[in-house]
Amino acid sequence: LRIEQTGNDSSDKFTFIFFYKVAQTGTDSTIIQWNSNNLTFSHSGSGQITMRHQNVDFSTTGLGMTDNNWKHYVFIRSGTAATMYINGSLFTTFTGLSASNNSAGDTKMFDFPGCDGAVGLLWFKFGEADSATVVKRHYEALKGRFGIT
Repeated sequence: LRIEQTGNDSSDKFTFIFFYKVAQTGTDSTIIQWNSNNLTFSHSGSGQITMRHQNVDFSTTGLGMTDNNWKHYVFIRSGTAATMYINGSLFTTFTGLSASNNSAGDTKMFDFPGCDGAVGLLWFKFGEADSATVVKRHYEALKGRFGIT
């Protein structure tokens, strides 16, 4: 899947929401690449998510996402911090992001050799950082479609 941006929507705020599941460990896989690698989300073979921003990696620990179950992931950037939610709950915050803006130009999803996993929904909101309340509402409204209880 390739997304082409129309207009200039660059911002230091965004909300990125996706339902995702992956069945195996041992495979590194890019989930999405924004703006020719300006912002990338990938999962590691050990089941962690890495957010790469301006060639700096921010990785989770203790996630273990390779259990073949759907999960609701949300990344919210506001300024130089990005907060990650899983299934409507705060998981971690990455700080020290570059002040550079993000853009959706030349965005690719699963357009890489060896990509695995399944995406059930994508939602990009540029120029807007959702609140924790909105994240929880979104999760509660859609979790049943993915068999999450």
